[in-house]
Amino acid sequence: MNFFRKKHAAYITLEQPDFAVAAPKLWQDLLFAVEADGINHVTIRFYDGARVPLHTLSVVVSLGLKLQANTARLDLEAPTKIINTLKKMNLAAAFTRLTEAN
Repeated sequence: MNFFRKKHAAYITLEQPDFAVAAPKLWQDLLFAVEADGINHVTIRFYDGARVPLHTLSVVVSLGLKLQANTARLDLEAPTKIINTLKKMNLAAAFTRLTEAN
């Protein structure tokens, strides 16, 4: 997982090796990336996201819900297949914006 913070935003990229990480470890890593003073907008981008495991998606959705409770925004950039899956599962509401990225 790579991330950087800029002013009030955090940008996180998840790649294939990150998808194999256990859910609790991924959750802790994501919280570390976003829990800085003044962060109110987070963007997560999946690279090589053709096969994102369900546990990875559930952690990212959980982060979106947590951020919403704290009045922060979470945008997701992911392949079309992932975006459609989230919409079919009615999980798109966890994100402020879904962007299709190949």
